[in-house]
Amino acid sequence: MLFTIRCTFQPGALELARTNRPEHCAFMSQMKGTIVQGGPSFLLEGSSFRMLLVVDRRNAEEAREFISLEPYTAAGLFESIAVRLWTPEIPGSAGGFQDHEYQQDSSTH
Repeated sequence: MLFTIRCTFQPGALELARTNRPEHCAFMSQMKGTIVQGGPSFLLEGSSFRMLLVVDRRNAEEAREFISLEPYTAAGLFESIAVRLWTPEIPGSAGGFQDHEYQQDSSTH
């Protein structure tokens, strides 16, 4: 199952994030089989930033366990963490269309 994990950094956490970046990058490399997509997200109107990940886990508990092991979590960088089930439905995305009404029946053409 795919889950999005949106982590909002504490205000003023950029320097602490830089300090913990080597551990963060090592963790991300170790978990590349779990991580489908991810990266930072900066708010256009300010310096606040987030991390957005799409992870493949069996259930929400495993997704929460994954983010609890992230070095940025241990360093206290996150103000909030939101884990949500995600179903890709855009063509070309990880899962393609999930709704059968969008599938064309090739037998009619």
